[in-house]
This record gives sequence, structure tokens and C-alpha cells, in this order.
Amino acid sequence: MELGRGLRKTEISPLFATALLSTLLGFWMGIGEAGWQDAVENAQTLAGIVRYPVLTPYVVSQWKAWSLQYQLLAIVLKVGVGEVDASILVCGVRGALHFLGGALFALAFTRHVTISVAVSLLNYSAITHDGIGAVYNFNELGTANTCGNVGQSVALLIVALFAHRRWGLAGFLLALAPAVHMGWGAYSWLLFLALWVTGRCQLPPPGWKGFAIGFVAGSVSFAAYTWQAANAFVEMLPSEQVRVLVTNFIRAWDFHRQPVALGRASLYFAIVGGIVGLVSIRWRSRRRATSGGFFLARALLLSGALSLVLAAATHLPLEWLPSSFLALMPGRFLNFTALMLTPVALGLLWRIRRRADILLIMLGYLFLVTLGATRPRVYPWGLGSLGLGVAAVFLPPAVYLLTRLRAWPALRGPALVRSLRVLNGAALVFCVAFPMRYSYSWPVSRHTLRGRVDRPYLRRLRQGEGILLILGDEINAPQLKMGRPVLLDLGAMDGIPYIPGAASAFLSPLKEVYGIDLLADQGPHFPGRKVFSWTDRRLFFESRPEPEWAALGRRFGFREVLGPEDSRLKLPTLYRGDGYALYGVPAL
Repeated sequence: MELGRGLRKTEISPLFATALLSTLLGFWMGIGEAGWQDAVENAQTLAGIVRYPVLTPYVVSQWKAWSLQYQLLAIVLKVGVGEVDASILVCGVRGALHFLGGALFALAFTRHVTISVAVSLLNYSAITHDGIGAVYNFNELGTANTCGNVGQSVALLIVALFAHRRWGLAGFLLALAPAVHMGWGAYSWLLFLALWVTGRCQLPPPGWKGFAIGFVAGSVSFAAYTWQAANAFVEMLPSEQVRVLVTNFIRAWDFHRQPVALGRASLYFAIVGGIVGLVSIRWRSRRRATSGGFFLARALLLSGALSLVLAAATHLPLEWLPSSFLALMPGRFLNFTALMLTPVALGLLWRIRRRADILLIMLGYLFLVTLGATRPRVYPWGLGSLGLGVAAVFLPPAVYLLTRLRAWPALRGPALVRSLRVLNGAALVFCVAFPMRYSYSWPVSRHTLRGRVDRPYLRRLRQGEGILLILGDEINAPQLKMGRPVLLDLGAMDGIPYIPGAASAFLSPLKEVYGIDLLADQGPHFPGRKVFSWTDRRLFFESRPEPEWAALGRRFGFREVLGPEDSRLKLPTLYRGDGYALYGVPAL
């Protein structure tokens, strides 16, 4: 008896087992799809690895950006970890956080470790791998958007921890969320407030203790940010000019803050989230789900409502919306509801899986997921990922009607139920195994990333000195790949709304070097439009005389200019090939 009691005490809980397995799986998937991370680029500057002799718009945007992720990565780089390994590590952590949240969501319904871990991978295969976000990508693995995707995963994890009553850790992450990512932290607080007002979320004393610790940690991070931001002092713009600048930029170029189109699949996912939450009310009376499952269903309902309201706000005139609200990128919160949908929907179906009609619906859902994993751009409707969103709209009403009808008499045979279970199992195994074909080991990912920067033009650029002027946005994360300062990264201009007051640092370089006046009307927005187009401004640059280039180089500190290979600037050519041409700027 004593031995038996001892063995029971050492049993691993389903929560711990699910958390461990999903974290390891997510980390493995993350390093298998590793890519360069923009957070590592910011960390380069904070750690002093890349030093700027003068303030450029790009370094101002880095110093003025607050995120605990940048600060932690700066410490990682400072202790000697290279940029390649730091990027792979970040991708692994991103995958671990994402898979952990999805698995804990499913566990609240299924109480089954294997199924919960499988659902976390299924969620990635169905939605995130296809990249069908509203105005911001879903993909948690490999993309360069570190901060937004990590903040999104932390927000999901907070809700999952509340569902499992891990009050201390949930409170800690809730307080720390704004330091991880301001936008997703604000949304987490808004959702928690909505759950608290509706009486569905309370924070016991352990939770408040964790909240206090997280608040202190976030305050320390903010104090460090305040100190670092003092290194990039720039003249603040008047509020009227800030409004004009942000409005012109968003209206002309910023896809992320454009009104959410009605055809976006994530908009349908938000509607489905509300329906699933309403359907769960009927299941509550029958006690078919755990308290954690009910909490998640109600969180899904409220999140769907909040995200739809925020998406509707994007259709208001930009002049009516505060700059701080636009900086949060309100349309992307639809992604939160969409990422919750698959674990919650499959979890609810799992609770009543003994019925053949429910198994048929689950099989149909898995079939659509299979299409999403194998043919991400080909659906029966020919509308890409919208097909999955539209099909999912019919899932909750069908389940609700079938629960009202109790069951179809023709679908009560035990043989049919067993056959459908086998088919569901096979579909689930396929959906789980299919995305794993992309995964590789850490050494392979390191070799791949190094191969991407081992190109002739990048080797030549790394040999240069001083600030580099780039005439285009074809090079993603240029500072990270070249290890040298740059005047401006035109591919990362969507950071302007985050620091509207300090946007004065962008005005002069853009106007004098690129010929772009952000305070002037930029014309209508159209899909795919870039801040800078070489085709539109080629004559502008090629007609600029050498003395003018020299004067601009002295004013803004750049010593070399990188343009397309077919460019013909009136400057000495230092390198031409591999699609690029590098020019030297003579001293004035």
C-alpha cells in the first residue's frame, strides 16, 4: 500500500505532460523552419554590436521601440551567441509558445494528452501554415515578424492558463504582456476586463501575487527602455503634423492598418467563434464539458465580439481614430479568435464523439484541414483560404441542430461509429504528420541561414564601412545580414505609427534623399504598393549629380549606396553583380 501511494504521487499530470510534449514539438518545428528575426536586428543595436556614428531614422526607430524581447536578445548576443543561433533560438521559442497554447486549449476539453498535442499541430497545419491572417500573418514559424507573433502566442497562453486555473503564472504573464508586445498586451487586458465584467474570470490571491511580480518585471523593462530611448533624442512633431503624417502613411502604404476587407477568412473565423461560444451554452446545461472548457468557449465568444468591433472600427475615417489606437493595428486581433477556433471546435466535438453524426462533421472539418495543409491555395470554392472559413461557419449551427434533433436514427449503428472513428484517426494522423516534412535540425537550419547571407554582394557589403543607403526594400533585415548601419529600411516603414512623435527623424531623409514627402498627400492606396518604387524614381536618382550625392552623404552620414544591378547612378561603381550595384559616395 505504501508503495502504491508513492507511485501515485509520482504520476505525471496530464497538464504537465501536455505542456512538456507540445513545447518540445513546437520548439523542434520552430527550429526546422527558422529564418532571420527582426528582433535580433534590434538587439544588435542595443547590445552595441552594430554602432551608428550618427542618428539615422532606422536607429531611431530601434531605440524608440519598447519590447522585453529586444532586451533579452541583447543580453543573449552580449554573452557571445551569434546572430544566426539567436534567430534559430527565437524561432524555436516562437514555435514552443504557439504549440503550448493550442495544446492547453484542447486539453481543457479532451483531457487527453495525445489528442491535445495533435490538435496543437493540427491548428498550425490548418491556419498558421497557410498564412490567412486578417492584416497580419498567422504563421508563427520562420517569418521575420518576431514581436507580433510572440505577443500573439503569449496572449493565447494567458487565456489557456486561466482556463486551467494556473493563477500565478497567468497573472504574471498578464502583467508582463505589454512589455512583451504593447498591442497584444493591451488586447489581453481588454479581454480579461471583459471576462471579469461578465463574471467569468476572477484572480485569486496567488494570481495577484504573480501579477505583482510581472508588473515589477515589466516596470524594470520599461525603465531600461526609457534610458535607451534617451540615446535617440529627436525633436518631437506637433500633434497636428503627427496626425497628417500617420494618416497619409496609412492611407497610401500601410496594409496592416487598412480597413479589414469583408472577404478575409479571419473575419469569418471571428463570426464562427461567436457561434461556437453560443453553442457551448447548451452543452453547459448537459455538463458535457469541463469548467476550463466553458471558460475557453466564453473567452472565444467575447474575443469574437471584441475583434469584430475593432475590425469594424478600421472602416471609420482615419481622422476620427487616435494615433495610439492605429498603432495597435486593431484589425490583427481577428487572428486571436481564429487561432482559438480549431482547438475549441475540435475539443467540443471530442466531448460528444460517440455519436456518428458528430463524427461525420469532425471528419468533414479534418478534410478541409487536409486541403489547407496540402493545397493551401486550392479549395473547392476557388477562393483560397476563404473556403475553410466559409465551411467552418456551417460547423457550429450543424452541431447545434443535431444536438436539438438528438441524433439521426440512421446513424446510430455501432459499426458505422467505429468506421468513422478510424477515418477520423487517419485524417488526424495525416494532418499532424504532413507539416513535419518541413522540419530540420538545428545544424541544418544554421547551415541554411548562413547560406542565405553567403552571397557575393552581401560579402562585399559586410566589408564596407560607414552607413549604407539602400535604394529599395528587396533586402529583408539589411542590418542583421550585413552587420553594418543603414540609413533606412524601406521594407520596415510600418513602424512609423508606433513612434509618431519621433517620426520627425524620417521626414528630412525621405524628402531630401528619396523625394518622398510624408506630410503631402500620397494618393490612393492600392494592393501591393510599396513606399518606394525604383521604377517610379529611377530617373530621379540617375539624374542626381555627384556633388549632390556627396552633400547628402555628408549631411546624413552615408558613404555607400546600394541599388539594382541595372542602375546607372552618377557615382563611382564599387561592385556590380548578383542583382545589385554598389556605389561609393565621394567626400565633399
